[in-house]
Amino acid sequence: MSLAVEYYFLVEPDWADGLRYRRRWRTSIQSGITGFEIRSKLYTWPRRSIDYSIGAIGNDETSYLKRKLFKSMSGVAGVPFWQDETTLTAQANSGQAVLNVGSTENRNFEVGGQCILIQDQSSFEVGNIQSKTSDSITLSSNLAYTWPAGTRVYPVLKARIDRGFTAEAKTGSVWTARIRFNEAFDEDITHYVGSMPARFQSFGDYKVMDIEPDGGTVSQSMHKPFTLTEFLGAQYTYSLYDETVFKFTGEFSFFDRSDLQEFLDFFDAMAGRWGAFWLPTNVIYVRISLPFSSTDKRITVNDGDAFKDFWLDTNAGRNIIIFWPDGTFACGEVIEVEGNELILYEPIGKEATSGQVDYLVTCFLPLARFDQDEIEVDFFTTNVGRIKTRFKSLRWDMPAHTTTTTTTTTTSTTTTSTTT
Repeated sequence: MSLAVEYYFLVEPDWADGLRYRRRWRTSIQSGITGFEIRSKLYTWPRRSIDYSIGAIGNDETSYLKRKLFKSMSGVAGVPFWQDETTLTAQANSGQAVLNVGSTENRNFEVGGQCILIQDQSSFEVGNIQSKTSDSITLSSNLAYTWPAGTRVYPVLKARIDRGFTAEAKTGSVWTARIRFNEAFDEDITHYVGSMPARFQSFGDYKVMDIEPDGGTVSQSMHKPFTLTEFLGAQYTYSLYDETVFKFTGEFSFFDRSDLQEFLDFFDAMAGRWGAFWLPTNVIYVRISLPFSSTDKRITVNDGDAFKDFWLDTNAGRNIIIFWPDGTFACGEVIEVEGNELILYEPIGKEATSGQVDYLVTCFLPLARFDQDEIEVDFFTTNVGRIKTRFKSLRWDMPAHTTTTTTTTTTSTTTTSTTT
């Protein structure tokens, strides 16, 4: 079923207040009393929305705004994805169906959806997208008008205005508002769902989400539900969680559309809260004190006793990630501590020289998921955006490698065997 657009809302955003773009998944989570989760993905593609501030100054602009809102408040609007602007690289003549554009990549152009060519609110043309390449769009019917090179082209969101919308009349001819447009379901669109970008490396069965958050934006809380029993002053606590769960928030700024799209594609690949991945804590808990080779299974740290007493054999501290100054990294699973040496299950796989040791950043690497089904991008221009995201560590849902020691004593000998 193709969803018909009843009107086009072409009031451009006030970029001083930014534009917010959202992608929303939906996850059902059944959580046991010990913290283990069963998660189900309920959407097959993410729903989108945009919201932005508008200002109407003068009788013509305010009249346009009032007409659009009064006549079609509950109808399906066609709203440009203003952050996804591209332009014609060659004149598009009346009677032709192919638009040559700067780029369709990392934008919301979709086969079966619409695109719009705009000069102003009263001069525009809409076409249905039949196919596209990285720098061209083929429409399902020919253009009715001729459009010069440099004409702006946008993908179109078929949406309804959020019912919480309110416009403020500053004067009789000056209106301001912030309006949210929520995507209306349309079966005829080939919806874009991001897949896991190739840049993300694997550690074991999961990907490592190694995009570094903005400095000073990382916050961490700890969560461990427990029951407090108190009687005549005596207190007793107990919890069915065997250890504390981490929760993280961080902000990520992007100055390139492809970098931003990689983050959104990672979120799509996880389908919001559904998927699991490795998440560096971005908080330093371990300091490496000596260089090591790529084949080493032993990493020397400043305080092995603290690691052994607090972090060994826990979900939080079982894995570490070491970042080099150039942004590369290596991951390892800690199975034992001897003195100040962390013993890994496998060789670390990357060398650290004596000149690099003081600049290594070592963090824990818990298994985690997004703690939100809707991701928000605040666009400040068409190319600059920021994402604030929440994460939550998960209870271990795969067997860890362990080292066990069995000692057998006889009258003459002692035999020790180690298995992994």
